[in-house]
Amino acid sequence: MFNQKKQEIEELKLQLVNLNIEVGKLNENINTKNILIKGESALVEEQNAKIIEKDKLIIDNKAQIAYFESIVTNEQIKADKAIKFLAQKEAELGIIEKCIEEIRSRQAKEAAEAKSNLKEIRGKIVKNEDRYNIQSYGFYEPIFKDKCSEELKEEITNVREVQKNYIRSDKFYLCTTAWSVNSSMAKGTLLIKKLAKNYITSFNLMCDAIIDRVTVANITKTKDKIIKTYQTINKQAEYYNIEFVEIYLNLKLKELDLMYSLALKKEEEKEERRIQAEMIKEQRKVEKELEKEREKLEKELHHYQNQLEHGDERIAEKIKEIKQQIEANDYRKNNSLAGYVYIIENKSFGEGIYKIGVTRRLEPLDRISELSNASVPFRFQSNCIIFSENAFKLESDLHKEFSEYRVNKVNSRKEYFKVSLDKIVEAITVKYGIAAEFNFEPEHNEWQVSSQEVIYGIDEDDDED
Repeated sequence: MFNQKKQEIEELKLQLVNLNIEVGKLNENINTKNILIKGESALVEEQNAKIIEKDKLIIDNKAQIAYFESIVTNEQIKADKAIKFLAQKEAELGIIEKCIEEIRSRQAKEAAEAKSNLKEIRGKIVKNEDRYNIQSYGFYEPIFKDKCSEELKEEITNVREVQKNYIRSDKFYLCTTAWSVNSSMAKGTLLIKKLAKNYITSFNLMCDAIIDRVTVANITKTKDKIIKTYQTINKQAEYYNIEFVEIYLNLKLKELDLMYSLALKKEEEKEERRIQAEMIKEQRKVEKELEKEREKLEKELHHYQNQLEHGDERIAEKIKEIKQQIEANDYRKNNSLAGYVYIIENKSFGEGIYKIGVTRRLEPLDRISELSNASVPFRFQSNCIIFSENAFKLESDLHKEFSEYRVNKVNSRKEYFKVSLDKIVEAITVKYGIAAEFNFEPEHNEWQVSSQEVIYGIDEDDDED
């Protein structure tokens, strides 16, 4: 047993030795590992140191970042303010640029207007210089005192413009001699030009004075005066071998004809106004007469109706007649065309001269009596009076029928015709089928008595005035 134990102890010792060996190995491993651990610890410490250093750097960086972020924030605020300020200034700049553009536009417009005004002023200066130059030739613009035909005014202006062109170009005269003054041809030419200007100035002024007085009555005498003036001026200029072209005379005569037409137009318009006023006056008289006649007829009707009520049957016919007269009166009042056409004569105008007129008077002889006023030496006498439903058309037709026999060929308002009474009778009775009574020999008592001692005529000078 002891051996057994001894053996066991030996085995245990052996195991212990083995264990110690293993422990030694383990210790070696541990030492190796401790060495490794120490190395690793140093490395870790080194790493930790580095980490701590990095943390410090991170902290420093964060501090710097925070610092820079604060700077950036401040700069951003400043930038925002700057952007806002810049936007405000850009808006102000836009307004300023718009104002500048408006000012430039206005200045350009004002400059254009000023340029236009300057051009207009220069044109007026040139025109005034031309007008002054033309006026120095005794040539002035015509003044049309009354309202007149625009067409005639334009024609007169055009004719005078042609005259101006002849003056501007010195084509209104010819000189067959090359004159010299102090051996200078230029001075000689200037002298002739001045002489021609003096002559034409006199001619223009005299023509203006003559033409200004033209009337319907003196046209022939006025034309002769202009021709005579032209001949006189030419005669005076012969000494210098200056001759005024005939076309310039013809232009003056053309101007005279146009001014005569203007005077004639004024006379016609004046006569038209007089006729219109006379027609209105005549119409008022007719209306007054018709009203007065109706009142008279109504009184008569009332009077006879009262008698009829008292049993007087004999006046029924009279009442019927008055009612017919009232109806006729009302018809005349409502129908402005109904009236009388009259053919009358006045011995003071000579034989075979008849006036064909119209009136709406109830009593046409009243109108004929009015025509026999102080403007004629003897009274008008009636040859025929015709009632017509359209008296104005009948009068117009008769005027057209005898238009070739008119005494006044110019003024159609003058209703006098030099024609035989037989022709008038034939036209009325045959052509127009009107049954009318004619008095071929009306009594001219005043004329018959007066003609035994004095032969009356129309004085030409009085007529001209």
